Amino acid sequence: MGFDDREMFDDDLGPSKGILAGIAITIACLLIAAAVLFLSFSNARAQGAPLANGQCTSKAIYDASTNGATELVAAAAGQTVYICGYVFLLGSTGSATGISLVAGSGTNCGTGQSQLTPVYQFGAGAGLVHDPGLWSGIAAPDGEAVCIKTNAGQPVQAIIKYLRQ
Repeated sequence: MGFDDREMFDDDLGPSKGILAGIAITIACLLIAAAVLFLSFSNARAQGAPLANGQCTSKAIYDASTNGATELVAAAAGQTVYICGYVFLLGSTGSATGISLVAGSGTNCGTGQSQLTPVYQFGAGAGLVHDPGLWSGIAAPDGEAVCIKTNAGQPVQAIIKYLRQ
């Protein structure tokens, strides 16, 4: 029984039509992905949110051994603090400690406190870098401060990048 290339592609699509159909599907998927990305950026822009870390030119630094919340970014009436990235590090001599970012009003976010990040649990010398490259949706409610909250009074270092507007 001989092999004939024509028999292999003797269907309605043929080899070139099948390739073109695959390319058309790929293009359609890329267009849908681009539309979703555009709509998410448009929604962030409509809300005044930063679109890129380049817009987050402010930073707050924490280097202490407190227990509880400590204000990093002061509240400003009618303005929102957008968190664009953060680094948490527990000192090498510290025992297990929970670290998080919270928002609130009053001294050290003491009134109406809400979680902005999970409470990350760290052992001695452990840390976390969260730098998505784009604003990822973490923001304090309008007019509220941003605080770092620790639960063990251990040495902690932190930096947050933010935009307030």
